[in-house]
Amino acid sequence: DKQVVNFNLQQEYQPDFAKIGINEQISAEQLLRKYVEKIRNDADVRYFLRQNVLSGEAKKVNIQDVEISGLTATTPKNQTEEVMTTFLGHYVMGGKTYALLVILDNPQPLKETYGFRSAGWNAVNLSRELITALTSKK
Repeated sequence: DKQVVNFNLQQEYQPDFAKIGINEQISAEQLLRKYVEKIRNDADVRYFLRQNVLSGEAKKVNIQDVEISGLTATTPKNQTEEVMTTFLGHYVMGGKTYALLVILDNPQPLKETYGFRSAGWNAVNLSRELITALTSKK
């Protein structure tokens, strides 16, 4: 059974996206805005993000015939063993680009993730499911 929890877009956390120049205490809304600005204005960032999906930390989100780009972050919470995991990316469909932000608050290790709870194992998998559902032809 999957449980959906609303995430307050104004709630701040500090994902490590230093590879694209974002590594600060930030809300989900601000993060998404900064990401969109980066991908609009920086070809090197767009190239890095695409390569990260093709062969890097976010490769599990790659779907044949869908151009997906993005990166992951696993962020410790409040000096505990809890984490927040994030996939921040975008994909192209029908000539339009759509941004996607998936944040999981303290995901639990599962058999399907081989006991891992990092973003590359859970936020990426959920992102793949979402993009598959959004891009599939009905």
